[in-house]
Amino acid sequence: MHLKRSRRVLPVIFLVAILAASLGTPAWAERVDRRESVSIAMNLEISLNDEVDGREGLVIDALRNGSVQHAVLRFSDSDATGEYFFDGERSDRLLDFMDAAFIANGVDRPALSSITIPVVDVDDRYTPERIEDIVPGSVRSTRYINVDSALRGRQDSAPLESDESESRAESIDIANWAPSYYRASMYSTTRRRPPDYDVTVPVRLFEHWFRWDAQQGHSPILMPDDWGIEIEVSLYNNDPGGLIRPFCTNVEDGDPNHFSRGYWASEQIEAWTSSIPSSAEPYLDDVRLSDACNRNAIAIGVGRPVNISHDANYFVSMYMIPGTATTSEIWAGAQAVSHDCPGVAQSICMDLNTEREFPVGDGEKGAPYANRDRNFSAPGCVQMVDGWSAPVYWENGTFPSFGSTSADYCPRNR
Repeated sequence: MHLKRSRRVLPVIFLVAILAASLGTPAWAERVDRRESVSIAMNLEISLNDEVDGREGLVIDALRNGSVQHAVLRFSDSDATGEYFFDGERSDRLLDFMDAAFIANGVDRPALSSITIPVVDVDDRYTPERIEDIVPGSVRSTRYINVDSALRGRQDSAPLESDESESRAESIDIANWAPSYYRASMYSTTRRRPPDYDVTVPVRLFEHWFRWDAQQGHSPILMPDDWGIEIEVSLYNNDPGGLIRPFCTNVEDGDPNHFSRGYWASEQIEAWTSSIPSSAEPYLDDVRLSDACNRNAIAIGVGRPVNISHDANYFVSMYMIPGTATTSEIWAGAQAVSHDCPGVAQSICMDLNTEREFPVGDGEKGAPYANRDRNFSAPGCVQMVDGWSAPVYWENGTFPSFGSTSADYCPRNR
């Protein structure tokens, strides 16, 4: 498959260096700045009794009582992974939400495995030592993170699109390192808003389902150990193309780090859940510092695809804060990214080496499932399978042309 990459007019590396030094991170990332933070690995397990769940609650309430405003709570085990972006919530409501979010897709919630806190929020009221005092035996290890310099090499991995001649062919071949089956459901729902939970607020829910079909020659083990995959839906608006953040016109309330204007969903996330095991190093792709002004990428990465299985169905659900548009044009696809992290995969250090050659197949790094020229939009549902002549799109509250079972239904907006 011949693919074409969007090119930039401005020197990205130079701009990223300026932004990293002076303009900070996007709005939600300022809440939890992973570039300079403390990551606390937890030693908790979920059992059939309430004792361990109670220990999780004690740890989370210690955050709240210690006046920690924001933190990333990671839940992971050999079957599933997800994150919740703590904003001062009560532990019982937070854990109930994550329980329901995982169970909705058929897996049990993993135990709380780590907490990431910005360095500025770590003081005498909340330290790893303080957690250990409150819940003895709960802290496994502590790691201080300072990867500010990594941003200077991080570039936007712009979506790769099939040539028009191939996108209208009788059969579209998807690269065999990428999932052969992909579906995205995008719809509006609601949740109770913390901290008092007496107000219902809207949420934009993105559900990704994907599978590598071995009979079609697809397998995640075709990826080298030092390459990852990012699976993405990108939203588009009419901001002038060719510009990158923060030189955009679609800023919110004059804030140059907030780009929700004109998108159906903003870049701010409340939580994500998945059936991807921790050994595959799933991560939220939350570095958008040099993204194009007319694009908002909603993406999950898998740092070690070699550690997941073919012929198994995987899901990712992402709970996004709404943007200001009623609909957005979309692109959907998978991209190969260089694993440049010294340890576990994180968005901040993945694909730093953008000039590195991809050593699989014809070297193309992209596997589009739905090109932008299809004029598909969010909310709605899209599905693509290797060998189909084109992806299928259907609206919320309807069934697609190929099926009528409950699994085919595109969730209605609520």
